[in-house]
Amino acid sequence: MPTTPAATSRHDLLTRLFHWATMLLIVVQFALGWTMPDADSMSKPLGLMLLHVDVGVLLLLIAVPRLFWSGARRGIAPVDQHPALALVANATHKLLYLGLIVVPLLGWLNANGRGWTVGLGQSLALPTLAAPHSLGAAIGEWHSAMATAFVILIGLHACAALAHRFVMRDGVLDRMF
Repeated sequence: MPTTPAATSRHDLLTRLFHWATMLLIVVQFALGWTMPDADSMSKPLGLMLLHVDVGVLLLLIAVPRLFWSGARRGIAPVDQHPALALVANATHKLLYLGLIVVPLLGWLNANGRGWTVGLGQSLALPTLAAPHSLGAAIGEWHSAMATAFVILIGLHACAALAHRFVMRDGVLDRMF
């Protein structure tokens, strides 16, 4: 089935780099989140927990400029699809961007509430958003729940991309390569 020109136009290089770097960091982040010991501990983060915090900061450092870039870049041609699918796709993309900001922010609040300094390695310390032993310490459950909802949404996004590739065969997935 031939694809339409709108379906075969590609996203710009920076958009694709943001997308795939984010995907890679999220895979690493969820692997760390599921395997790190003592996730409920109040002790200073070490090992996998420290790496989880660092990757969360990296995700936020990529998500913020990515969000600005998504608003500033020249858009590509829309996909010719049913209006209901377009609405779902638009809402999904907005929720994905929201998750890229909310999940790390909840983690940051939780870490600060535990008395942890959030930063990137030892070189970049971020401001404190919550006082030690405040409500921020209790936000860990929110962080986990939102992260789980986020990964489900990512899974649905990936399934939709695969459906475009193998069922609809409309070239939509090719736009991100």
